[in-house]
Amino acid sequence: MQKEITRILYYGTAISAIVPATFIFIVSLFIVMSHAGSFPSNREESFLLAQGVLGIFGYFGLVMLFTENKGERRRVILVLLALNVTSFLFFIGPKGKKAVNLFTTIEGLIFFWPFIVSAFHMYLLVKQPSCISNE
Repeated sequence: MQKEITRILYYGTAISAIVPATFIFIVSLFIVMSHAGSFPSNREESFLLAQGVLGIFGYFGLVMLFTENKGERRRVILVLLALNVTSFLFFIGPKGKKAVNLFTTIEGLIFFWPFIVSAFHMYLLVKQPSCISNE
């Protein structure tokens, strides 16, 4: 019974994060494509490009949660989810208090959800690898 609840929680959180993460993924693609022809000229543009690239990798980490995650693949998923969280930190970094105020609205919380789920699944992958094996 507990294994079924854990699976429901595992897949339920992953599915709920994919929806807003898809929007963030599309925005990240536009950011990376707009900077593909030239190197960023200042620090803010560099942060934006890094955030876009890390966000793309992080999205693939969320998608890979639905694949079999044993052995080496589990490490790859863990790294990709860590890149997702890092992209969020790149978003918070230059904006500071203005970015934190964004999360007081429901839209901000929806935007924040994929990063919470990424951190949650990173915890599951590190601490409880046996409960999330896709057998």
